[in-house]
Amino acid sequence: MVKLQLTEHEMQALAGLLDAGVKALGLRAVNDAAALLKRMEAAETIHQDKDTDNG
Repeated sequence: MVKLQLTEHEMQALAGLLDAGVKALGLRAVNDAAALLKRMEAAETIHQDKDTDNG
């Protein structure tokens, strides 16, 4: 299992790339893209404190 942390902008970019891939590949890519998008939509949102020190 791999865990990713993405910003909202990165999530939107990834969704756009999946959409472009489906458009380019057609029906053979629909099932995989749909499964990934479903998991992305169900992903937990983590709110980080702006004052938190990550160092």
